Amino acid sequence: MVTFGGTFGNFELNGSCCPSSRTICWQAIDLLGTGSRVFARRCVAGLEADVAKCEATSENSLAMCTALAPVIGYDKAAKIAKVAL
Repeated sequence: MVTFGGTFGNFELNGSCCPSSRTICWQAIDLLGTGSRVFARRCVAGLEADVAKCEATSENSLAMCTALAPVIGYDKAAKIAKVAL
């Protein structure tokens, strides 16, 4: 909002526009804060990880070959990933 208001050069020479840009900025900050609190309360609060599902997914993932690369080398890890796929 503030950027759009400044695109026409209104804020460059006219000192009376500073209060309006400050108001718009405060409104944007307030909106962001309110949105963050609502998101945390309605979407994030109460979430719990399904540990068994997470472990099963990571054990069956080809990303496990990435951890092997520093030990056995990239080429061998890539071959193992291809075979596993």
